[in-house]
Amino acid sequence: MSQAGEQTNPPSGGGEEETTPLSALAPDAALQEESLALGPTHVSASPAFQCLDQLFSTGKISGTKAAKLKASFSLLHDTLKSSQQSEIRLLQEAKQFRAELERQQRDLETAEQFPEGPDTEVSRMRQQLLKFHNDLRQAEERDYQMNYQLECLTEEKLCLEKEYESQPKPVELEKRAKALKDSSEELRKEVSQRRQEIHSLLEDMEARHKLMTREQRELDHKKDSIVNNQAELAQLLSVPGQLGKEIERINRKKMEVEKSKAALDEQLSEVAALQKMTEARCRSLEEEKREVRRQVEGRRAHLEAAEREHSMLQKEQEMTKEKEVIMMGQRYRTGCRQCPCI
Repeated sequence: MSQAGEQTNPPSGGGEEETTPLSALAPDAALQEESLALGPTHVSASPAFQCLDQLFSTGKISGTKAAKLKASFSLLHDTLKSSQQSEIRLLQEAKQFRAELERQQRDLETAEQFPEGPDTEVSRMRQQLLKFHNDLRQAEERDYQMNYQLECLTEEKLCLEKEYESQPKPVELEKRAKALKDSSEELRKEVSQRRQEIHSLLEDMEARHKLMTREQRELDHKKDSIVNNQAELAQLLSVPGQLGKEIERINRKKMEVEKSKAALDEQLSEVAALQKMTEARCRSLEEEKREVRRQVEGRRAHLEAAEREHSMLQKEQEMTKEKEVIMMGQRYRTGCRQCPCI
């Protein structure tokens, strides 16, 4: 239902009881007539449009939302304007009906001043007139109610049509859906990038935490060393006599070490001379070894030649033995043939 239906209630019933609320609304109608007489103001010059422009310029709302809010405000402004006009018209009609009612009441009071008879023609006509008058009032009331409902429905239809026209078209919805999808993809990529950055930051923080822990351990160790060194320093400062004795002992030990070093130097020189002699002896032994190796190789060659000669002689001896056996066999066979007793 439109604002006209919410702000203006239709009169119901008949009689003088309806005149009280209608007369109370008369000053509002006068104010509205004065405002209309001053001239209509354009909706774009309203404070609401200026506020929306400021919000859009500061970036607090998007252009689509600002346009949608402006369209809604224009629709509400037009609805309010039509409701005000309908209210003024209805108030004027109520004034006219009130004046007509007062006139009819005066006529009725004038008619009641005449003398009435129980069965006079005037009385019957008067009753018939009152009945027709009441029927007429009821018919007018029903007609007024129907007209009022028709106007309300017409205004509601106009509001619904304007609201339907202000709704975005399918193409615009597809564009908005595509824009939202693109923005969601960008947001998803940004979220993934932020997650990677957070993961790298967490790894960096963990590495720094480990480094800080290691440095803290080193610092604690150094603090312990400092404390120990301070304790040792305090102990050393508290016993300076022991340092003198320790220095004397170290000096004595140093002298002993120097003496040992001199003795070791002498031994080292002797060892060096002995090493030189040993190296010379080793070189001579190497020469002798090489000479002996040459002699051994010569004797080995001579021995190999003798062995070859010995093997040849053995072969010749075996061949000679075989020849002797063959000759003895031949002689034996020859002797057997010559001897008759065999």
